[in-house]
Amino acid sequence: MTERFARIVIVGGGPAGLTAAIEARAAGADPVVVLDANLDPGGQIWRGEAHRPPTERQSTASDVLADFGASGAEFRGSTRVVAAPAPGELLCEDDHGPLLMRYQALILAT
Repeated sequence: MTERFARIVIVGGGPAGLTAAIEARAAGADPVVVLDANLDPGGQIWRGEAHRPPTERQSTASDVLADFGASGAEFRGSTRVVAAPAPGELLCEDDHGPLLMRYQALILAT
């Protein structure tokens, strides 16, 4: 089993989770890891894009994803949380097998 530590772990890679990661990194937290069951970040950020005027589309989803990419936070896609065996620990699974994610702070953004 792989073991990792992050100062902040964020469960959920949608708009709320990505924004939390951006702000945590801006405040100096390191490392910050975002876990999500989906392969790519963004979640609901893409819903409704077709209904927005073209000028607003680029200033929402693309900007959040660019800011996240520049933040230095890590995104772990295809990662599912299966248990919380102890305080400060999440048992996860991804395409490589089991992962024990240890953390100092946890943000649920699902």
